[in-house]
Amino acid sequence: MTEAAKKTIPTRKGRSLEDEIARQETKLKRLHSDLKEKKRRDQERNARAISTLLQSEGLDQVPVETWQQRLPELRTLLLGTANAEASASPDQSPGNG
Repeated sequence: MTEAAKKTIPTRKGRSLEDEIARQETKLKRLHSDLKEKKRRDQERNARAISTLLQSEGLDQVPVETWQQRLPELRTLLLGTANAEASASPDQSPGNG
């Protein structure tokens, strides 16, 4: 190309740093929103699956009081934490019975 032809080709205006930062911040907000929505959908899907499992095993017929009494044991079994024992009410902790 000749010098005259190069001068007539329009070039793209460069972005300023502020414009680029604003664009990236907008993108980051959208990604955070997408992640939050994905976590919400995953939690809902998990809750439905657990509900279906409990129903299929007939455990949805167990009274809520029984669930409340056995919840610390279930938490320990499912999560493997010693915190379940600490969160039990004093009348349910070992040694008080």
